[in-house]
Amino acid sequence: MLPHLALTVAAALWSSAFVASKAAVATIPVGELCFVRFAIGALCLWLVALPTGQMRGMGQVAGRAFATGLFEPGFITVIVYWGLAKTSAVHGVVIFALMPLVTAFLGRLFLRESLNPFLFAGSIFAMGGTVLLVTGTASGGEATLAGDAIVAFGLFLACVAILVLRRVTQAPVSPIALTATQMTGAAAAGLAVALIESGGAFEWVTDAGPETFAILAYLGVLVSGVAFVFYNIGLRHIEAARVSLYIVLITPLGVPLAAFVLGEAVTLRDAFAVALVVAGVALPALVDLNRYRRTRPGRDALDTPAS
Repeated sequence: MLPHLALTVAAALWSSAFVASKAAVATIPVGELCFVRFAIGALCLWLVALPTGQMRGMGQVAGRAFATGLFEPGFITVIVYWGLAKTSAVHGVVIFALMPLVTAFLGRLFLRESLNPFLFAGSIFAMGGTVLLVTGTASGGEATLAGDAIVAFGLFLACVAILVLRRVTQAPVSPIALTATQMTGAAAAGLAVALIESGGAFEWVTDAGPETFAILAYLGVLVSGVAFVFYNIGLRHIEAARVSLYIVLITPLGVPLAAFVLGEAVTLRDAFAVALVVAGVALPALVDLNRYRRTRPGRDALDTPAS
């Protein structure tokens, strides 16, 4: 049950990431925000991995883990933050709910993974809901088509990165050490953008209050460090089709949170769009889960009464 619990926790934490990040990008430059967030996450994980001897075997995958973190969540988070600065957290949450569908199609394109007809049916629902959402005037006018497009581009890159991350997580190493290396790469990406974007001056630090540092701590420790450790555990032990079930949780958890914390209006149009996206993404995942339960090894032996 550990991998399933881990993915549930990761999805719950990520559902709040858009809300916390939306609040942070209002006062902190994107590159500096990414650097601080992932540096905090990396530091916390290294403080656990190094003293407890969890570095065994990391020499074989450290380069790949660092490179993966450089782009996902590093540069990709920078792109998503740029988008969030121009759109609402509600739109960001719903757009990223399309990740399972986009990943499935990319898996078919690059890895020749099979697709089922339910995936196409779900895509129609999900894309219809997304179009309905981004063409509306919800969230008090905060959302813009340009911001939605940037977030969607970040989503596409994240889906490509997942295809690489799946292979990295299969290495027989500690998920804490693996994620620490990944977060270090992400922090390096944030620092590079910060140096280009604002010279890495970190001028906001002198004016930041306790609320800002609390948001940074939350994004760094929980949303970055803890959530990615749990996600990597899930990727290692659970089939991709079943992982999609947990990604779907981001939308129903994140949308009301954005409305409550940030005061973003969620109209009836938004609610209908969210329902379409959740139904579209969940449909193929539920069908795959049902098929897995019927065909899993040892089912007959487990389900047949003892004589």
